[in-house]
Parts: sequence; structure tokens; C-alpha cells
Amino acid sequence: MKKILLVNAGSSSVKWKLFADETQKPLASGLVERIKMPNSIMTTKYQGKKATDHFDQLTYEAAADLIFKN
Repeated sequence: MKKILLVNAGSSSVKWKLFADETQKPLASGLVERIKMPNSIMTTKYQGKKATDHFDQLTYEAAADLIFKN
């Protein structure tokens, strides 16, 4: 199954959503807040469950790594 990843990067956050190509149904989504600030937060939603993790001053590169690993 092909998938589509939509990413919206702002000055201190990155939002993303993963879609199934055939149905355009959202499979997962997430938000990384407070990038390059103390207490960065990553929230991921997948299969009706929500997970939140805290990090110390995530960079954009580290946030991208976390998004692609999830």
C-alpha cells in the first residue's frame, strides 16, 4: 500500500499526517511543539491511541528523525 505523508513545518512546531493513498483515510498524525526550546513535546495519534513524549530542546533534524521512526 502506498502512503502519503503531509508535513507542515512552522517556526517552532511540525505537524504531520499520514494517509493511505487509495482511500485518503488518515492512518496517523502528530505534532512536535516547542522546537529548539526547553521541554519540546511530541504527540502522536495512531489507531485511536495518543502518546506524548517530552524532550529537551529538539532540533528540526531530531524532530524529523522521530517522525520517520514512528
